[in-house]
Amino acid sequence: MKTKTLGTVLPTSKSLAINDRYAGEQKRKQNAVAQAHFVLRTLAATKVGDETRYYLDADHYAIVGYNDLRVKWFERRKGEFYSITEKEIKNLIVK
Repeated sequence: MKTKTLGTVLPTSKSLAINDRYAGEQKRKQNAVAQAHFVLRTLAATKVGDETRYYLDADHYAIVGYNDLRVKWFERRKGEFYSITEKEIKNLIVK
């Protein structure tokens, strides 16, 4: 039995094109989720690195997950951002 040697898998133009197409599809899906969301559609989108954030105020923002396409909320506490639930955000908005 002949043993196989490990090698480096280099990207090809075809694999790069597939990756670019997938990234474009995910970005369109993220934008569609944001436009359909009851709060995000009213907020301006801000690019932070590769991430698009939707700021409710200086201490609260949301993102749309890249793979699961779920809206995730974050809150600043003591200078750090922590994940919070949609219920907590609804309570904050209703006040």
